Amino acid sequence: MQSTRMALAFILCGAVLLGTLATYDGRASAQTDPPSALRLGVASAVNLNTAFQDAATGQVRGVGADLAAAFAAETGRTLEPVLYVTTPAILSAMNEGAWDVSVQPLEQAQAAEALYAGSYMAVEQTYLVPEDSPFHRVADLDRPGVRIMVNRATPADAQLTRLLAQAELQRSDTPGTGAAEPLFAGEVEAYAFNREGLLGLAEQRVGYRVVEDNFAVTELGIVAPPGQEALQEELHEFLERAKGSGLIQQTIDANGVRGVQVAALGQ
Repeated sequence: MQSTRMALAFILCGAVLLGTLATYDGRASAQTDPPSALRLGVASAVNLNTAFQDAATGQVRGVGADLAAAFAAETGRTLEPVLYVTTPAILSAMNEGAWDVSVQPLEQAQAAEALYAGSYMAVEQTYLVPEDSPFHRVADLDRPGVRIMVNRATPADAQLTRLLAQAELQRSDTPGTGAAEPLFAGEVEAYAFNREGLLGLAEQRVGYRVVEDNFAVTELGIVAPPGQEALQEELHEFLERAKGSGLIQQTIDANGVRGVQVAALGQ
Protein backbone atom coordinates (compact mmCIF):
# COMPACT_ATOMS: atom_id res chain seq x y z
CA MET A 1 0.00 0.00 0.00
CA GLN A 2 2.74 2.43 0.97
CA SER A 3 4.76 1.70 -2.19
CA THR A 4 1.66 2.20 -4.34
CA ARG A 5 0.94 5.57 -2.78
CA MET A 6 4.57 6.67 -3.16
CA ALA A 7 4.59 5.68 -6.81
CA LEU A 8 1.34 7.51 -7.38
CA ALA A 9 2.70 10.67 -5.81
CA PHE A 10 5.88 10.68 -7.94
CA ILE A 11 4.20 9.77 -11.20
CA LEU A 12 1.28 12.15 -10.94
CA CYS A 13 2.51 15.16 -9.04
CA GLY A 14 6.07 14.79 -7.74
CA ALA A 15 7.21 14.73 -4.17
CA VAL A 16 5.40 16.89 -1.63
CA LEU A 17 6.87 17.83 1.69
CA LEU A 18 4.37 17.61 4.55
CA GLY A 19 5.80 19.76 7.30
CA THR A 20 5.44 19.40 11.00
CA LEU A 21 2.17 20.48 12.56
CA ALA A 22 1.65 24.20 12.16
CA THR A 23 0.95 26.22 15.26
CA TYR A 24 -1.70 28.93 15.28
CA ASP A 25 -0.63 32.22 16.85
CA GLY A 26 -4.16 33.60 17.21
CA ARG A 27 -3.87 36.26 14.48
CA ALA A 28 -6.34 35.89 11.61
CA SER A 29 -4.70 36.48 8.25
CA ALA A 30 -5.93 39.35 6.12
CA GLN A 31 -4.47 37.74 3.00
CA THR A 32 -6.82 37.48 0.03
CA ASP A 33 -4.34 36.28 -2.59
CA PRO A 34 -3.84 32.49 -2.72
CA PRO A 35 -1.20 31.53 -0.12
CA SER A 36 2.15 30.14 -1.27
CA ALA A 37 2.29 27.65 1.62
CA LEU A 38 -0.95 25.75 2.19
CA ARG A 39 -2.03 24.75 5.68
CA LEU A 40 -4.21 21.66 5.47
CA GLY A 41 -6.73 21.11 8.26
CA VAL A 42 -6.60 17.42 9.21
CA ALA A 43 -8.38 15.33 11.84
CA SER A 44 -6.95 12.86 14.33
CA ALA A 45 -9.97 10.55 13.81
CA VAL A 46 -9.17 7.88 11.21
CA ASN A 47 -11.09 8.36 7.95
CA LEU A 48 -9.50 7.17 4.71
CA ASN A 49 -12.09 9.11 2.71
CA THR A 50 -10.83 12.49 3.90
CA ALA A 51 -7.59 13.61 5.58
CA PHE A 52 -6.27 12.46 8.95
CA GLN A 53 -3.00 12.11 10.82
CA ASP A 54 -1.97 8.52 11.54
CA ALA A 55 -1.34 8.39 15.30
CA ALA A 56 1.26 5.62 14.93
CA THR A 57 3.40 7.21 12.20
CA GLY A 58 2.47 10.89 12.20
CA GLN A 59 1.81 10.56 8.47
CA VAL A 60 -1.09 12.49 6.93
CA ARG A 61 -3.24 10.01 5.03
CA GLY A 62 -6.52 9.66 3.14
CA VAL A 63 -7.90 10.32 -0.32
CA GLY A 64 -8.50 13.99 0.44
CA ALA A 65 -5.02 14.41 1.88
CA ASP A 66 -3.41 12.89 -1.22
CA LEU A 67 -5.43 15.16 -3.50
CA ALA A 68 -4.43 18.21 -1.48
CA ALA A 69 -0.79 17.09 -1.79
CA ALA A 70 -1.18 16.68 -5.56
CA PHE A 71 -2.67 20.18 -5.82
CA ALA A 72 0.17 21.66 -3.77
CA ALA A 73 2.79 19.93 -5.91
CA GLU A 74 1.13 20.99 -9.16
CA THR A 75 1.03 24.63 -8.07
CA GLY A 76 4.52 24.71 -6.51
CA ARG A 77 3.36 25.07 -2.92
CA THR A 78 4.34 23.38 0.30
CA LEU A 79 1.69 21.66 2.40
CA GLU A 80 1.61 21.82 6.19
CA PRO A 81 -0.91 19.86 8.30
CA VAL A 82 -2.81 21.57 11.11
CA LEU A 83 -4.30 19.01 13.49
CA TYR A 84 -7.85 18.97 14.92
CA VAL A 85 -9.71 16.24 16.81
CA THR A 86 -12.50 15.84 14.24
CA THR A 87 -13.47 17.07 10.79
CA PRO A 88 -16.35 19.23 12.18
CA ALA A 89 -13.83 20.89 14.54
CA ILE A 90 -11.91 22.11 11.49
CA LEU A 91 -14.96 23.98 10.22
CA SER A 92 -15.57 25.42 13.68
CA ALA A 93 -12.13 27.05 13.50
CA MET A 94 -12.60 28.32 9.94
CA ASN A 95 -12.56 32.02 10.80
CA GLU A 96 -9.53 31.82 13.09
CA GLY A 97 -7.04 32.01 10.21
CA ALA A 98 -5.37 28.71 11.15
CA TRP A 99 -5.84 26.74 7.91
CA ASP A 100 -6.11 27.37 4.16
CA VAL A 101 -7.67 24.18 2.79
CA SER A 102 -9.69 21.36 4.28
CA VAL A 103 -11.61 18.28 3.18
CA GLN A 104 -15.30 18.52 4.11
CA PRO A 105 -18.75 17.07 3.33
CA LEU A 106 -20.75 19.31 0.99
CA GLU A 107 -23.72 19.88 3.29
CA GLN A 108 -21.65 20.77 6.34
CA ALA A 109 -19.36 23.05 4.33
CA GLN A 110 -22.30 24.96 2.89
CA ALA A 111 -23.95 25.30 6.30
CA ALA A 112 -20.72 26.81 7.67
CA GLU A 113 -20.43 29.11 4.61
CA ALA A 114 -17.04 27.72 3.66
CA LEU A 115 -15.89 28.20 0.06
CA TYR A 116 -16.64 24.81 -1.50
CA ALA A 117 -14.34 24.21 -4.47
CA GLY A 118 -16.07 21.07 -5.69
CA SER A 119 -16.63 17.42 -4.86
CA TYR A 120 -14.07 14.69 -5.49
CA MET A 121 -16.11 11.64 -4.48
CA ALA A 122 -19.45 10.38 -3.19
CA VAL A 123 -19.61 8.18 -0.09
CA GLU A 124 -22.37 5.79 1.01
CA GLN A 125 -23.76 6.16 4.53
CA THR A 126 -25.18 2.98 6.07
CA TYR A 127 -25.34 0.80 9.22
CA LEU A 128 -23.26 -1.78 11.05
CA VAL A 129 -25.40 -4.40 12.85
CA PRO A 130 -24.79 -7.75 14.61
CA GLU A 131 -24.49 -10.73 12.28
CA ASP A 132 -27.69 -12.28 13.64
CA SER A 133 -29.66 -9.01 13.47
CA PRO A 134 -33.05 -9.20 11.70
CA PHE A 135 -32.20 -5.93 9.93
CA HIS A 136 -30.84 -6.38 6.40
CA ARG A 137 -31.89 -3.15 4.71
CA VAL A 138 -31.96 0.47 5.85
CA ALA A 139 -35.76 0.66 5.96
CA ASP A 140 -35.87 -2.28 8.39
CA LEU A 141 -34.32 -0.20 11.18
CA ASP A 142 -36.73 2.70 11.29
CA ARG A 143 -39.16 1.23 13.81
CA PRO A 144 -40.03 1.82 17.47
CA GLY A 145 -37.54 0.45 19.98
CA VAL A 146 -34.56 0.52 17.61
CA ARG A 147 -31.62 2.57 18.89
CA ILE A 148 -29.06 3.88 16.41
CA MET A 149 -25.70 5.39 17.37
CA VAL A 150 -24.12 8.09 15.20
CA ASN A 151 -21.18 10.50 15.47
CA ARG A 152 -22.42 13.96 16.41
CA ALA A 153 -22.38 16.71 13.74
CA THR A 154 -21.43 14.35 10.91
CA PRO A 155 -23.20 13.84 7.56
CA ALA A 156 -24.84 10.69 8.91
CA ASP A 157 -26.17 12.64 11.91
CA ALA A 158 -27.71 15.35 9.73
CA GLN A 159 -29.19 12.88 7.28
CA LEU A 160 -30.69 10.55 9.89
CA THR A 161 -32.12 13.48 11.85
CA ARG A 162 -34.22 14.23 8.77
CA LEU A 163 -34.94 10.65 7.71
CA LEU A 164 -35.80 8.70 10.85
CA ALA A 165 -39.46 8.68 11.85
CA GLN A 166 -39.60 6.00 14.58
CA ALA A 167 -36.11 4.78 15.55
CA GLU A 168 -34.21 6.55 18.36
CA LEU A 169 -31.05 8.37 17.26
CA GLN A 170 -28.29 8.59 19.85
CA ARG A 171 -25.24 10.82 19.32
CA SER A 172 -21.65 10.18 20.36
CA ASP A 173 -18.84 12.70 20.82
CA THR A 174 -16.23 9.94 20.48
CA PRO A 175 -14.11 10.58 17.36
CA GLY A 176 -14.28 8.22 14.39
CA THR A 177 -15.43 4.62 14.60
CA GLY A 178 -14.71 4.56 18.33
CA ALA A 179 -18.34 5.66 18.57
CA ALA A 180 -19.34 2.09 17.64
CA GLU A 181 -18.49 0.75 21.11
CA PRO A 182 -22.13 0.96 22.37
CA LEU A 183 -23.08 -1.40 19.52
CA PHE A 184 -20.43 -3.90 20.58
CA ALA A 185 -21.66 -3.60 24.17
CA GLY A 186 -25.23 -4.39 23.09
CA GLU A 187 -26.54 -0.93 24.08
CA VAL A 188 -27.83 -0.03 20.60
CA GLU A 189 -29.07 -2.02 17.60
CA ALA A 190 -26.98 -0.27 14.91
CA TYR A 191 -24.13 2.15 14.30
CA ALA A 192 -24.34 4.64 11.41
CA PHE A 193 -21.18 5.66 9.54
CA ASN A 194 -19.72 5.65 6.03
CA ARG A 195 -19.47 2.28 4.27
CA GLU A 196 -15.66 2.35 4.08
CA GLY A 197 -15.31 2.73 7.84
CA LEU A 198 -17.96 0.12 8.57
CA LEU A 199 -16.41 -2.46 6.27
CA GLY A 200 -13.16 -2.02 8.19
CA LEU A 201 -14.97 -2.51 11.51
CA ALA A 202 -16.73 -5.64 10.24
CA GLU A 203 -13.35 -7.12 9.34
CA GLN A 204 -11.94 -6.31 12.78
CA ARG A 205 -14.91 -7.48 14.84
CA VAL A 206 -16.24 -11.01 14.32
CA GLY A 207 -20.03 -11.24 14.43
CA TYR A 208 -20.94 -7.95 12.72
CA ARG A 209 -21.97 -7.05 9.16
CA VAL A 210 -22.74 -3.99 7.07
CA VAL A 211 -26.32 -3.44 5.89
CA GLU A 212 -26.76 -4.02 2.16
CA ASP A 213 -28.07 -0.63 1.01
CA ASN A 214 -27.53 2.97 2.17
CA PHE A 215 -29.67 5.71 3.69
CA ALA A 216 -27.78 8.54 1.95
CA VAL A 217 -24.83 9.39 -0.26
CA THR A 218 -22.50 12.16 0.93
CA GLU A 219 -20.39 14.30 -1.39
CA LEU A 220 -16.89 15.08 -0.13
CA GLY A 221 -14.91 18.04 -1.43
CA ILE A 222 -12.14 20.52 -0.77
CA VAL A 223 -12.90 23.89 0.82
CA ALA A 224 -11.18 27.19 1.54
CA PRO A 225 -12.08 29.82 4.16
CA PRO A 226 -14.11 32.93 3.24
CA GLY A 227 -11.94 35.55 1.55
CA GLN A 228 -9.95 32.98 -0.46
CA GLU A 229 -12.06 33.02 -3.63
CA ALA A 230 -8.99 32.89 -5.89
CA LEU A 231 -7.77 29.75 -4.10
CA GLN A 232 -11.27 28.28 -4.36
CA GLU A 233 -11.19 28.74 -8.14
CA GLU A 234 -7.74 27.15 -8.40
CA LEU A 235 -8.95 24.16 -6.39
CA HIS A 236 -12.08 23.85 -8.52
CA GLU A 237 -10.07 23.76 -11.75
CA PHE A 238 -7.69 21.19 -10.24
CA LEU A 239 -10.54 18.90 -9.14
CA GLU A 240 -12.16 19.02 -12.57
CA ARG A 241 -8.86 18.04 -14.20
CA ALA A 242 -8.33 15.32 -11.60
CA LYS A 243 -11.73 13.79 -12.35
CA GLY A 244 -11.13 13.79 -16.10
CA SER A 245 -7.57 12.47 -15.92
CA GLY A 246 -8.37 9.56 -13.62
CA LEU A 247 -6.24 10.93 -10.78
CA ILE A 248 -9.08 10.74 -8.26
CA GLN A 249 -9.88 7.10 -9.08
CA GLN A 250 -6.19 6.22 -8.84
CA THR A 251 -5.99 7.95 -5.46
CA ILE A 252 -9.06 6.06 -4.23
CA ASP A 253 -7.52 2.77 -5.38
CA ALA A 254 -4.15 3.58 -3.81
CA ASN A 255 -5.84 4.14 -0.45
CA GLY A 256 -7.83 0.91 -0.74
CA VAL A 257 -11.12 2.75 -0.19
CA ARG A 258 -14.42 0.92 -0.82
CA GLY A 259 -18.07 1.97 -1.05
CA VAL A 260 -17.31 5.24 -2.89
CA GLN A 261 -17.36 6.62 -6.41
CA VAL A 262 -15.69 9.53 -8.17
CA ALA A 263 -17.87 12.66 -8.22
CA ALA A 264 -19.25 13.68 -11.57
CA LEU A 265 -17.71 16.53 -13.55
CA GLY A 266 -19.21 19.83 -12.48
CA GLN A 267 -20.05 18.69 -8.95
